[in-house]
Amino acid sequence: MPAPELKTQVPGENPTADSAPDAPNYAELTALAELTVDEITSGFEALNDAELAALHEIEKSKSQPRVTLLRAIEAEFDARAAANPSTPPADAPVDLVVRTDRQPTPVLTDAGWVVPEPALKP
Repeated sequence: MPAPELKTQVPGENPTADSAPDAPNYAELTALAELTVDEITSGFEALNDAELAALHEIEKSKSQPRVTLLRAIEAEFDARAAANPSTPPADAPVDLVVRTDRQPTPVLTDAGWVVPEPALKP
Protein backbone atom coordinates (compact mmCIF):
# COMPACT_ATOMS: atom_id res chain seq x y z
CA MET A 1 0.00 0.00 0.00
CA PRO A 2 1.55 3.33 -1.02
CA ALA A 3 1.99 6.06 1.55
CA PRO A 4 -0.58 8.86 1.39
CA GLU A 5 0.56 12.04 -0.25
CA LEU A 6 1.28 14.74 2.30
CA LYS A 7 0.34 18.28 1.42
CA THR A 8 2.17 21.19 2.96
CA GLN A 9 0.56 24.51 3.61
CA VAL A 10 2.39 27.79 3.78
CA PRO A 11 1.35 30.01 6.72
CA GLY A 12 -1.05 32.65 5.50
CA GLU A 13 -2.01 30.67 2.41
CA ASN A 14 -5.67 29.88 1.79
CA PRO A 15 -6.56 26.38 2.96
CA THR A 16 -7.14 23.76 0.30
CA ALA A 17 -10.51 22.23 -0.43
CA ASP A 18 -9.51 19.13 1.58
CA SER A 19 -9.22 21.05 4.84
CA ALA A 20 -12.04 21.53 7.29
CA PRO A 21 -14.56 24.17 6.21
CA ASP A 22 -14.57 25.76 9.69
CA ALA A 23 -10.79 26.12 9.83
CA PRO A 24 -9.99 29.79 10.45
CA ASN A 25 -7.69 31.67 8.09
CA TYR A 26 -5.14 33.10 10.50
CA ALA A 27 -3.60 35.47 7.95
CA GLU A 28 -6.94 37.19 7.35
CA LEU A 29 -7.77 37.20 11.06
CA THR A 30 -4.39 38.71 11.94
CA ALA A 31 -5.03 41.47 9.40
CA LEU A 32 -8.54 41.90 10.82
CA ALA A 33 -7.11 42.19 14.35
CA GLU A 34 -5.11 45.26 13.25
CA LEU A 35 -8.30 47.25 12.49
CA THR A 36 -10.12 49.43 15.01
CA VAL A 37 -12.48 47.86 17.53
CA ASP A 38 -15.53 49.40 15.81
CA GLU A 39 -14.48 48.02 12.42
CA ILE A 40 -13.90 44.56 13.88
CA THR A 41 -17.14 44.41 15.85
CA SER A 42 -19.19 45.51 12.84
CA GLY A 43 -18.00 42.38 10.99
CA PHE A 44 -18.75 39.81 13.71
CA GLU A 45 -21.76 38.39 11.84
CA ALA A 46 -19.49 37.34 8.95
CA LEU A 47 -17.30 35.24 11.28
CA ASN A 48 -18.13 31.73 12.41
CA ASP A 49 -17.47 30.54 15.98
CA ALA A 50 -14.03 29.09 15.17
CA GLU A 51 -12.91 32.32 13.51
CA LEU A 52 -14.25 34.38 16.40
CA ALA A 53 -12.38 32.18 18.89
CA ALA A 54 -9.19 32.48 16.82
CA LEU A 55 -9.61 36.27 16.71
CA HIS A 56 -9.98 36.26 20.50
CA GLU A 57 -6.75 34.25 20.86
CA ILE A 58 -4.88 36.51 18.42
CA GLU A 59 -5.92 39.62 20.34
CA LYS A 60 -5.21 38.02 23.72
CA SER A 61 -1.70 37.01 22.61
CA LYS A 62 -0.71 40.63 21.84
CA SER A 63 1.63 42.43 24.21
CA GLN A 64 -1.11 44.98 24.90
CA PRO A 65 -4.48 43.37 24.12
CA ARG A 66 -7.48 45.64 23.76
CA VAL A 67 -9.81 44.79 26.61
CA THR A 68 -12.75 46.40 24.83
CA LEU A 69 -12.31 44.05 21.87
CA LEU A 70 -11.91 40.99 24.09
CA ARG A 71 -15.11 41.92 25.96
CA ALA A 72 -16.94 42.51 22.68
CA ILE A 73 -15.92 39.07 21.40
CA GLU A 74 -17.03 37.45 24.65
CA ALA A 75 -20.33 39.34 24.46
CA GLU A 76 -20.80 38.07 20.90
CA PHE A 77 -20.23 34.50 22.09
CA ASP A 78 -22.81 35.05 24.84
CA ALA A 79 -25.30 36.51 22.36
CA ARG A 80 -24.85 33.56 20.00
CA ALA A 81 -25.28 31.11 22.87
CA ALA A 82 -28.47 32.87 23.97
CA ALA A 83 -29.82 32.86 20.42
CA ASN A 84 -29.14 29.13 19.98
CA PRO A 85 -29.37 27.48 23.42
CA SER A 86 -29.68 23.95 22.02
CA THR A 87 -25.98 23.74 21.16
CA PRO A 88 -23.64 24.29 24.12
CA PRO A 89 -20.17 25.66 23.37
CA ALA A 90 -17.49 23.04 22.83
CA ASP A 91 -15.51 24.11 25.88
CA ALA A 92 -18.52 24.27 28.21
CA PRO A 93 -17.94 22.41 31.48
CA VAL A 94 -20.02 19.34 32.07
CA ASP A 95 -22.15 19.55 35.21
CA LEU A 96 -22.08 16.37 37.22
CA VAL A 97 -25.19 15.78 39.28
CA VAL A 98 -25.03 13.37 42.18
CA ARG A 99 -28.44 11.91 42.91
CA THR A 100 -28.44 11.61 46.70
CA ASP A 101 -32.07 10.54 46.82
CA ARG A 102 -31.08 7.19 45.29
CA GLN A 103 -27.90 6.61 47.27
CA PRO A 104 -27.91 5.70 50.95
CA THR A 105 -25.76 7.99 53.07
CA PRO A 106 -23.02 6.23 55.05
CA VAL A 107 -23.08 6.82 58.81
CA LEU A 108 -20.05 6.67 61.11
CA THR A 109 -20.75 4.64 64.25
CA ASP A 110 -18.55 3.26 67.06
CA ALA A 111 -18.25 0.04 65.06
CA GLY A 112 -17.20 1.87 61.88
CA TRP A 113 -18.97 3.08 58.77
CA VAL A 114 -22.45 1.69 58.22
CA VAL A 115 -24.24 2.03 54.91
CA PRO A 116 -28.02 1.69 55.32
CA GLU A 117 -29.95 -0.50 52.93
CA PRO A 118 -31.76 1.52 50.29
CA ALA A 119 -35.46 1.90 50.92
CA LEU A 120 -37.73 0.26 48.41
CA LYS A 121 -40.00 2.64 46.61
CA PRO A 122 -43.66 1.59 46.36
